[in-house]
Amino acid sequence: MKFLFRLILPIVSLLSITESCTVQDHLKPAIDPYINCLLSQKKDMDLTPLEAGSNLTVGDDFPNGNGTAKIVDIINIDGQNYAISSSGENIDTYQYDSNKKIITHTHSNRFIRGAETYSYEYAPNKLTEKFVHEGWPSETRTYSYDLNEYGLIPKMGVTYNDEGYTINDHGSKITILNGNAIKSEYLSATSFAEFDLTKSNIPNPLPFFGKTDHNLIQKNTIDYGGYYPYKLIVEYRYQFDNEGKVTRLITISRYYDGHKNIAARSYKYGCN
Repeated sequence: MKFLFRLILPIVSLLSITESCTVQDHLKPAIDPYINCLLSQKKDMDLTPLEAGSNLTVGDDFPNGNGTAKIVDIINIDGQNYAISSSGENIDTYQYDSNKKIITHTHSNRFIRGAETYSYEYAPNKLTEKFVHEGWPSETRTYSYDLNEYGLIPKMGVTYNDEGYTINDHGSKITILNGNAIKSEYLSATSFAEFDLTKSNIPNPLPFFGKTDHNLIQKNTIDYGGYYPYKLIVEYRYQFDNEGKVTRLITISRYYDGHKNIAARSYKYGCN
C-alpha cells in the first residue's frame, strides 16, 4: 500500500510510506489471492483493553461509543487482552462496474449525520466525480479531472517516476523499490518501511488518486531529528482468510515514551 499516511505532530507533518530492504526482499512471491477480487468494504473496529480476570468472551455484548456491540475476538498485545467489537467509527463501501472500475464509494462516520457518497463516471483520459452529503447540512458538488499519462489525477507539487509511483510529494522525497515506498524524507524526519514481498497488498479501490504499495507493510520506523530527536515505530499485524486475503489489520504505534496506540480494521471483498 502506498500507505502514505500523515503523522500530524506538534512540529512536523510527515508523509509516511512503506518498506525497507530486508531478507524478505529475496523471498519468492506467492500467487496473488486478489486476482479475481475487489475490495468491497473497509471498516474500523472498536478495540478496548480488558481488565485482568475479565470473564467477557467472544459473542458477549460490549459497550462502545454507539451503545453496545458484539465482541468478535479477543487478542493479546504485550500481555494485555483487548476486546474487538463489531462496530467502529468509520466504514467505507465500494461498488464497481463490469470493467472492475469503481462507480460508487460511500463513507460513513458514526459521529456524523448522514453518509458521504462519491460517484464516478469515465471518459477517455477524463474522470468525473460527484460528491453528495446526505446528512445535515446536505451538499452536492461535481468535479471533472483530466488524467495524466499514468491514469492519475494530477496534483500540484507531486512528481512521479516512470511507473507512476509518487517520488516527491510537496517536499517529501520518497524512494520506491519493488513497487513499494521504502523510505520517505521530509525536513528532519526520515521514515523506513519493511514489507513482506511474498504477500500482495490489499486491492486499491481508488487507483486514480495514486498508486499504493505492491506488498503488505510489516513495520514502519520514523526517526525525527532536530533539537528533540525521537522515534516512532508502527507495527502491522494481519489476519487472513483461507485464500490469503487480508480480513483484519491491527496497527500498533509505539512512541518514544512507552505510550502506544492500537487500531483495528476489517476488510471484505467481492470475488468472481
